[in-house]
Amino acid sequence: MKADLLKKKVKIAASHIGLGSSNELIFFDDHLTPYQSALAYKARQLRDRLGGREKDVATWTAGGKVFFKRATDVKAVIINSVVQLNSLGDE
Repeated sequence: MKADLLKKKVKIAASHIGLGSSNELIFFDDHLTPYQSALAYKARQLRDRLGGREKDVATWTAGGKVFFKRATDVKAVIINSVVQLNSLGDE
């Protein structure tokens, strides 16, 4: 359900799901395992070390996975290990 709503960019208010009459928006966060959370943190550190947004380096999480992208014309990579992340920093 979450993925469908996010793809449609639907804004959900508390009143839409029966949580009173509030129009306060509800936001969804990914649930990451401690290991995935640590990978996401290390990916953000690498992004900042490589120059961050100024150098078209990005990292994000979606569906419990950590993504890393070095340039706008390159496909994002799913990060599965610290070793893989370190190899991206060495390129």
